[in-house]
Amino acid sequence: GLSRSMSETTTVHVRVLAVTPVTGKSKLLALASADIAVAGVAFVLHGIQVVRRKDLATGAEATGVDVPRYRAPDGTWRQAVELPPELHKPLAHAILDECCDLGITRRV
Repeated sequence: GLSRSMSETTTVHVRVLAVTPVTGKSKLLALASADIAVAGVAFVLHGIQVVRRKDLATGAEATGVDVPRYRAPDGTWRQAVELPPELHKPLAHAILDECCDLGITRRV
């Protein structure tokens, strides 16, 4: 396989393609799609979830970004993709910024 040293840095580019608000009383606020490019390789991720949740430390309500999920044969919901923090952080920031601009959520 191909190995890379930990000292290498790679730029991650995220472009939000769409954010669709979800109405109702559920914790799901919106669904998003984004184009993610890592080291010149781009892919599109659909079904990104913008959710309302409680901050575990403070108990305050917060908005988070979850990767797409699917229902497994046993009925549980599982992540369709696992993103490392180096990808999840810029993705979440870009989507939350777009949600703030659209008035779906607000900056704190």
